[in-house]
Amino acid sequence: MSMKLTTTSKTILLGIAFQLVWLSLVATANSSYYWFGPLVGIATYGFILFQLRSTEISIPLMSASFVGFSFDLMMDQMGIINLHSNQLTYSWLLILWLVFVGCFHQLFSWLSNFNSYTSFLFGSLGGVLSYYAASILGAVEIIRPNHFVLVYSFFWGISFLIASKVIIARSLTANRRQTSENY
Repeated sequence: MSMKLTTTSKTILLGIAFQLVWLSLVATANSSYYWFGPLVGIATYGFILFQLRSTEISIPLMSASFVGFSFDLMMDQMGIINLHSNQLTYSWLLILWLVFVGCFHQLFSWLSNFNSYTSFLFGSLGGVLSYYAASILGAVEIIRPNHFVLVYSFFWGISFLIASKVIIARSLTANRRQTSENY
């Protein structure tokens, strides 16, 4: 007997999985267990890609992950934050970006129900708070707090705003395809 999960159940499980990956990556980024977070993250990312069952989406996911990863490295180089790492360099951060972007559509598709301002606000607050949490766990040090809040609020707000527009565009495209297939 197999149990089929509903979309809501899948979203909840994916959300829990992402939080566990986030915690394992961030908590071990600057510890002697630096290998544990990436191991969990890679396994989860493989599972996410398997669940998507689409190779056409993997290139945009990797591109968006690279943008986020590069942004964090640039902020580190500019002295706004200090990313902690050990033998695996910044693998924890790259894996975190891959898993986050892979989960984004499923976890945040509800953003398309809100106006642009709400998406921007949610991204701004959520992004900044996640980095503050990571700083408490020792993965990131926020060196210039005022600059950090300004730059990261804008980056995450714009990112969520763009992503919510992409989700809406995909939904409209899928609806058009379905409508044209029915005729």
